[in-house]
Amino acid sequence: MRMNIKQYQGADKNARLLNADPHQVILMLMDGVLEKIAVAKGCVERQDIQGKSQAINSAVSLISGLQGVLDFDSEPEVSQNFASFYDVMIRKLLEVSASREPSAFDELHELFSPLRNAWRDMPQEHKDQGMEKLRQKAPA
Repeated sequence: MRMNIKQYQGADKNARLLNADPHQVILMLMDGVLEKIAVAKGCVERQDIQGKSQAINSAVSLISGLQGVLDFDSEPEVSQNFASFYDVMIRKLLEVSASREPSAFDELHELFSPLRNAWRDMPQEHKDQGMEKLRQKAPA
């Protein structure tokens, strides 16, 4: 029996998640935020209010997940900057949830994309430094 597309995509995401390093996991969460913003926009265009609400709730949950992994001990200033940005994104998502204008979601995409792209394009040296910090914090 063939899996439907959603089942395949879910299985693919699970497989990638199992093999991902922390940097890749964060990138997957960020990609998920952008995907949910796009889904919400499409729902507005189709006047699918329930779908829009579900997509916005998922985006908020993903951003909350990103907030939950911030390391305030190692990098308090950087972590606070990310936390503030994520707070803005959540607030804007909730504001846009009342909108029936698809273009309102474009602003969210434009706001979040540079962060996602910077994370994706982070030099390997910086990724390695982050992994080293994680290893140092891990219980022996």
